[in-house]
Amino acid sequence: FFLLTILIVLVQAFISSRNNSSLQPHQKKDLRYTFMITFLHLVQPMARLYGRYKNGLTPWRKRGAKIKTKFLFAFTSRIFTFWSEEWRSSDDWLIHIEKNLLKLKSRVKRGDDFAKWDIMVRNGLFGKAHGLLTIEEHGAGKQLVRFKCKPVLTGRGSIFVFLFTGLLLAALIIKAWIVAVLIASITLFFLIKMAIDQSCSITSLYKAFRAACKTDDPPKAKQKFRNSISEAAFGIFLTNHLFQQSERFFHKFFLKLLKNNNEN
Repeated sequence: FFLLTILIVLVQAFISSRNNSSLQPHQKKDLRYTFMITFLHLVQPMARLYGRYKNGLTPWRKRGAKIKTKFLFAFTSRIFTFWSEEWRSSDDWLIHIEKNLLKLKSRVKRGDDFAKWDIMVRNGLFGKAHGLLTIEEHGAGKQLVRFKCKPVLTGRGSIFVFLFTGLLLAALIIKAWIVAVLIASITLFFLIKMAIDQSCSITSLYKAFRAACKTDDPPKAKQKFRNSISEAAFGIFLTNHLFQQSERFFHKFFLKLLKNNNEN
């Protein structure tokens, strides 16, 4: 069977090379062109497969952050808060959160003006999460930031749940117990997969928000510290320079004054 499939692929590549319309009539009679085009027909799918595998475009690739146990089977909304001593706009917060989500290789979508959410994350086929950001201003640049994360079932996931639930009920009604057990197992598998996808999306939003909260502190603190040291050093240098110039001026002034008094 395996050799038959290989043979079919070779025959299809050879027929495609013979039917190539870009060759001139005298080139079609030359078998070198035919073998070259056949070889390219065979190499092209393998090159695409190799490129997808090398760049991580595989069905088993993992997206998003590693699931935290406290977010496993998270079917309700979660609210995360942060007290900020430095003012930032809501767009700046969302930009930082989106960048952190992209670093986690999550699928990200920003909400429009009419959406009930600000940012959406989807790390699987059956589950996603919506994030809503609110900021309370407390004056002097201080802010209380709240980030609400809500797990959402995708349309594909809803279809699978209703379809297999209906099949399960039908199997129970007609007392087909073996079929019912099989369908129940498949339904349970999809429910667990949905819960895992939702938990992964919630965890990704949580880690992206926490990373955005820590974005400003260490680098800006170090930069402010360096700037303050530079300003202090420049102030000391300027004060010392002015003091030396003043001392020289008064020294020359008093010497000239004493010289004039002695001459008188």
